[in-house]
Amino acid sequence: MQERSRKGAVIRAASAAEPDVQAWLNSALKGLAAGQGTQGQLFEVDTNGDGAVNSLDANNYTLGTALAGGTLCTSYVSAKEKLQGETSPWAATTGSLWIAGASSAGRIACSVSSSNGSYSLVITAEDAQGEVLHTKALYSD
Repeated sequence: MQERSRKGAVIRAASAAEPDVQAWLNSALKGLAAGQGTQGQLFEVDTNGDGAVNSLDANNYTLGTALAGGTLCTSYVSAKEKLQGETSPWAATTGSLWIAGASSAGRIACSVSSSNGSYSLVITAEDAQGEVLHTKALYSD
């Protein structure tokens, strides 16, 4: 029962993060398209994890640069950890619930995928044994 509860908690956390990750992707794509223009200078997501969207956050252009460089998920995970501090239900072996890059047992991974100039962010949740519990690729609207 406890293991089923742990798995359910991780699946719910991964699913709940999807709209937030989608917002980060959309903002980054606006930054790629607009460069340093008006859309690129907008602040649309909480990139520093302080719970507010303001001029202290990264703008769309900066997010677009991170997306193109493959580091957007690193920024997302950092902000998420600062704001929410979620730990894995298997914390004795994994610590933080979130990780940027390749999936990892007992954690939720956020990774950047690109193909032919098109980008997506992939969320993958695994249990402590490395079994994939949830995966979702998020694309531009």
